[in-house]
Amino acid sequence: MKTTTLNDGTRVACLRVQEARVLDRHVGGYTGHGITLPNDAVVIDAGANIGLFGVRLMQELQQARVFACEPIPDIHAVLAQNATLHGDGRMTALCCGLSSEPGRLQFTYFPNSPALSTAHLEDWENPDAFGEAVRGAMRSSHEAIPWLRFVPMFLSGLVARVLWSKRKEVDADLLTVSALMEEHGLDRIDLL
Repeated sequence: MKTTTLNDGTRVACLRVQEARVLDRHVGGYTGHGITLPNDAVVIDAGANIGLFGVRLMQELQQARVFACEPIPDIHAVLAQNATLHGDGRMTALCCGLSSEPGRLQFTYFPNSPALSTAHLEDWENPDAFGEAVRGAMRSSHEAIPWLRFVPMFLSGLVARVLWSKRKEVDADLLTVSALMEEHGLDRIDLL
């Protein structure tokens, strides 16, 4: 586990420093398009990754509660650290995925690019699809990772192959939203 300082000085735990900075640039858009939350919002973050959305909500809404679900144990460990650092007891890190039925499911974890981890590896089975995701990440990450603009786009295929080769399969528990609500005594959800 590593740590990094985000643009505004917030210190967070992470797996990959550059990826944390890129993710932080994206979380502001999660509540765009007219979504407003009350100060005491109850939020369930499905696929929370390292919890940056929850960290930002904790900073913005002083009474909010976030239930951050991340099924991949290595990523969940970082999420739990960020919940402890920034949650003031209002951010709960759960090591599970959310589903319409309880059970277990196999996920594919990409240690060199945790944000690309998925329960739907079939989405990446076409090598071009995974390569396109890597190209997209390279194009959209220049502000967070300035040196990336000097990496030629034709190398994205090589980068994709390296990321793909390091993947790991992990089994994770699945929880329903109803079970999560019952377990934590929630009577409402303001954002899922």
